[in-house]
Amino acid sequence: MGAWPILLVLLAWVVAVGAFWLVVRPFLRRLCEAPAGTAIWCFVGKYYLRYFQSARYAGLELIPKTMDPRGMILVSNHVSGIDPLLLQLPLRTHIRWMMAADMMVPSLRWFWRQERIIPVCYDARDATAVRTAIEHLATGGVLGVFPEGAIERPAKQLRPFVGGLQLIARRAKCPILVASIDLEGVDSSSPPVGAFASVLRRTRPLVRYIAYIDPTVTPHGKDVGDLIRQQMQSVLGYPDNPTPIEPVDPAVVNRNLAMIQNYARRHAEVL
Repeated sequence: MGAWPILLVLLAWVVAVGAFWLVVRPFLRRLCEAPAGTAIWCFVGKYYLRYFQSARYAGLELIPKTMDPRGMILVSNHVSGIDPLLLQLPLRTHIRWMMAADMMVPSLRWFWRQERIIPVCYDARDATAVRTAIEHLATGGVLGVFPEGAIERPAKQLRPFVGGLQLIARRAKCPILVASIDLEGVDSSSPPVGAFASVLRRTRPLVRYIAYIDPTVTPHGKDVGDLIRQQMQSVLGYPDNPTPIEPVDPAVVNRNLAMIQNYARRHAEVL
């Protein structure tokens, strides 16, 4: 008699797993062509952005119905910690993001591995990051880039673009989708909010897709970064903030990367 509860628990577990694979997983795949963990994140994020953030979108017709086999770079200004989710939601294809390594806190190392984040260190190691990004695009993937290199501080002032975008675009020779994000009730005098704290702050973000640059029509020249920045600025109306991003702390970068890589090795994978 004591075995029956164990059998019932096992049966319930088998039914739950079967239901997930047969019903829930296909539904999530229709929402986002990505691993199940990412698809769940997108499913929850859909309602979070709709009902908590009241996110708005414009220019959705510029998003291609099917991805170009050359891949695509999605470029946007950077205003808060929810920007990747805002930009992922309208796309079914998973976006692989480039991200400053000093912001990749070790407590979320499982998430960085799941999302296949490409760490940017702002040193010689970034040659590897650029190569990884180009290889990802060559498979037809979507690469996400915030060329300002950090969240805009003060708010609503466009920072200079850091290096990398132009090099990747010219070597990959793939289309670029340009977006802009603007927050309501925030101005340059607003107190700064941390990337993770911004998740709990309601800002009614407005995401605009403003250009789709196909290199077969407009080849990516040396000024492609300047062109994209001008397109963003013309839509946002932000003034220039010539101050470059603050130098990263090499000790923080090395600590984060070491802990993330150790985690990946323990799971028999490489970030």
